[in-house]
Amino acid sequence: MVGRGTTSNVFSSQSENLWKTIFSLSGSFFAMEPWKRFSEVDIFGIQSPETGMVYYISIMGELGESFSLAAYQGDEALEQFWYLKEGGSNLPVGTIMTIPHLMVSLSKLRDTGKEQVDYIKQLGMKPVFKNLYPNVAQVIPGLLPATPGLNILTDLVHILDQTIWVVRHAEMIGKAFIHAEGDGEFDYYVRIPDSSEEMLTWKDTKITLNQDVRSLSVTYNSADLDRFKKLPPCRDVLQMELCPLLFPVREAGKPDFFPVVFLMVNSRTGIIEMFKTMTPLPSYQEMVAQLPTIIMKHSFRMGWRPAQVKYRSFQLGPIITFLTKHANTKACQSFDLSEVDDALNSLAHSITKGRQKGFL
Repeated sequence: MVGRGTTSNVFSSQSENLWKTIFSLSGSFFAMEPWKRFSEVDIFGIQSPETGMVYYISIMGELGESFSLAAYQGDEALEQFWYLKEGGSNLPVGTIMTIPHLMVSLSKLRDTGKEQVDYIKQLGMKPVFKNLYPNVAQVIPGLLPATPGLNILTDLVHILDQTIWVVRHAEMIGKAFIHAEGDGEFDYYVRIPDSSEEMLTWKDTKITLNQDVRSLSVTYNSADLDRFKKLPPCRDVLQMELCPLLFPVREAGKPDFFPVVFLMVNSRTGIIEMFKTMTPLPSYQEMVAQLPTIIMKHSFRMGWRPAQVKYRSFQLGPIITFLTKHANTKACQSFDLSEVDDALNSLAHSITKGRQKGFL
C-alpha cells in the first residue's frame, strides 16, 4: 500500500496533466500483458531527459501473482536488485525497502493510497486491467512507499512511454536485442534522449556499468579510532546485519519511516553482542555513515574489537571496508546468517506482541 504522498490532493494543471498521462500510459502498458514475453530479469535502461538518471526497468508478472513495473534508480540500485535476486528468500523481507526505485503496479482501490484514489475519482478513470487500477509509488530507502513528487512523475512519463516502445519492439523482432550475443555481464541496452534533435526523440545505445567499488564517506573520531585499534580481537565470528523492520513509525514533521536495526550476533553462542535501533533520517546513507562510531563505542564497552565478521546487507559494504582497513577485520559476505535471523524473528515477534497489548 502506498503511504502518505508528497503532493496535494488538489490538482494543479501540471499535476493533472501528468496523472492523466501516467494513467493513460499505464493502461496501455498493462493491456499489452508484457509479462508474457518478459521476465523480471530482462533488464533494460531508460535515461531521464531532465536529470540524466538511468532507470533500470524490470517487468514483473511472469508467474501471474502480481503485475508491475519497477524502475531502479541508477547503477547502484541495479546492483542491489541483482543482490536481491541472488539472496532470494535468505534476505530479510525489508531488504526491498533499501533500494531506491519507482513502482507502477496493478491494485484494487482498497489497496491504493487515499491520495491516488482521489486522483482516480477526480479523473473519472476506469480500471485498466480487469478490476485493477495503476498504483504508483516511490521507494526512498528506509521510508514508507509514497506518491512521487512532480519531478519524479515527469520521469515516470518517459519511463512508461519508452517501456511501451521496447515491449512493442520485442513483439515485432523478439527480445534478444536487450541482451544480444556478445554482450558482457555488465552491458545494458538503454533508451536515451537524442540531444541532437529539436524535438524529444530517442535512440538505442549500450552502456557498460562501472565496476569500481562505490565508497561511502563514513564518520568517526580519530582518537576513538586509535583506541579502537588497540582493543584485543574478539575470538568468535560475529554475524553482522543492517535491515529495516517493517513496523511503520510516524513522527510529527517527519516522513513516515521504518526503524532500522543494526546488530552483531555471536555465531558460537547466539548472543546479541551489539544492538542499535536507528532512524533513516535525513537519509539512509547518512545513517549508515554513523556506524563506525556506533561500532567503536559498543566495542569500548565490550572490551574487544570485531576480528572475524560474516555480513549480509549490501549497505554494509562501506562499514566492512572501514573495519578491514582500520581494524584488520577478516570479513566475508554470506546470505546464511541463521543466528541473526533468529534474533530478528524474535525481535519482530516481541514488537508485534507489544503492539497488540498497546505498549508500542
